[in-house]
Amino acid sequence: MAKIGNPFASLLGWFTGGWQASAGTDVKADGALGTSKELDEYLRWGGSNISSTGRPVTAETALRLAAFHRGVNLLSGVLAGSRINVREAGTMNVVTDHPLNLLLNRRPNGWQSGYDLKRYLMQSVLLRGNGYAYIVRSRFAPFKILRLIPMAPDNTLCEQQNDLSLKYTYTRRDGGKMTLEQDQVLHIRGMSDDGVVGQSILQHAREVLGIGDAGQAHAGRFFRNGNFLDTVLEAENSLGDEGAENLRKSIDAYRGADPTTRTLVLEQGVKMKQLNLSARDVEFIEQRKLSIMEIAMFLGVPPALLGFMEGAPALGGGGMEQISIGFRTYTLGDWFEAFEGAIERDLLGDDMSIEAKVDDTGLIRGDFATRWTGWTRALQFGAMSPDEVRAREGLPPRPDGTGTSFYPPPNMAAAARQGD
Repeated sequence: MAKIGNPFASLLGWFTGGWQASAGTDVKADGALGTSKELDEYLRWGGSNISSTGRPVTAETALRLAAFHRGVNLLSGVLAGSRINVREAGTMNVVTDHPLNLLLNRRPNGWQSGYDLKRYLMQSVLLRGNGYAYIVRSRFAPFKILRLIPMAPDNTLCEQQNDLSLKYTYTRRDGGKMTLEQDQVLHIRGMSDDGVVGQSILQHAREVLGIGDAGQAHAGRFFRNGNFLDTVLEAENSLGDEGAENLRKSIDAYRGADPTTRTLVLEQGVKMKQLNLSARDVEFIEQRKLSIMEIAMFLGVPPALLGFMEGAPALGGGGMEQISIGFRTYTLGDWFEAFEGAIERDLLGDDMSIEAKVDDTGLIRGDFATRWTGWTRALQFGAMSPDEVRAREGLPPRPDGTGTSFYPPPNMAAAARQGD
């Protein structure tokens, strides 16, 4: 029996140029560019990614900053972990048998999960300004989508033609090029100044990230060189060579032991004086804090969610819940709309009977008591049925089938009883 190969293998091989992963080569340029990727970005941007500190700002250098890394990880992780459902337009009814539900949430291609693809696209938008995926359609049914294959933004050029349509040129990893039409690409844009190509956050946050990277490098050199001096010893009179040597030996012996279990004895009128932070040290610390705050502003993430708890409400209080709700409303809501709109435009086409919607139920639940107080009022006033409430809580419908009924509002129920 003849062996039938994977029908997508040849397509994928052509798309990637038969590329095999290989280790990157370190490239040094004046001690600033440390990897080949950083050099590529420097050349691609024509040197415009160099901050005023003299340090390059690339995706790699930016992600070394804890606040920026946490923000990108948080935004991409939350979106990737949220289901994107195809629903009947204007309703909560999911079209369960629509093939896009499988592609977007479970298996978009042969090597990624739905989570992997959505996370990659979101990271691409944040770091590069654009997220791309090649749409593999059936030859026999063009409206049937078989696969979504991620495309590296650095290898993709988007251009608007004279007829206002978009053309995409993708450079494969073997150097070959392929031209794609607009209906062959899922394109998710970040903030844009022309409505065609999105702009990377790195372009606008270059100075903030450059200062943060320079500050982090300075702190590393500071501690590596042992420049941190918090204590000095003062002597009323000159110790002399012998006295200084004896004191040095005493201090060295003290350093070699656990200082919590040994006592340092100072002789010949020597006194220990603790130094306070200098104004320069305080300014350095404040600058590090300011960098975190500015990174949070560029990403639209509350500082508390980046781990910066100064001035944040207590973790157990309602303040953190309000911060999370605001994050969902003013930051995630914007990104959800970007993904939903791109999916409807590029994957659903002109079918107005269905829509794409991110399921954000888990993000707006709130605490248990507040949530169920709201559900109770919704049930009492007939705004929701028991099964709708149970669905929001991840529970199945009532087994007796009575969960679809709506309770009458209290005033109507009282009027009905009086009529009886």
